[in-house]
Amino acid sequence: MELDERLHKEIIGLSERKMYKKWFDELSSHMQRVRYLYEGNALKRSAEGHREHEMIVRALRARKVDDLRERMLVHTRRSRAGALEILERR
Repeated sequence: MELDERLHKEIIGLSERKMYKKWFDELSSHMQRVRYLYEGNALKRSAEGHREHEMIVRALRARKVDDLRERMLVHTRRSRAGALEILERR
């Protein structure tokens, strides 16, 4: 999980927008709570997240903005859906 957060912070830092960092810091504290509640399929979601991160980094390195945007949207949507699913079970 530490690498996950580090990757997110690096990408947010690249944006050079203080508001994004503020949003991320607030969201990150909530996501830590969700991770604490997370049960079952942890390895499956972790593997999916890792693959999503790899695709994001590839698009970033290749400077493929449209691909990067799409990869980040997919990752964000899946992460949000997973968090909501966990919270709804509680």
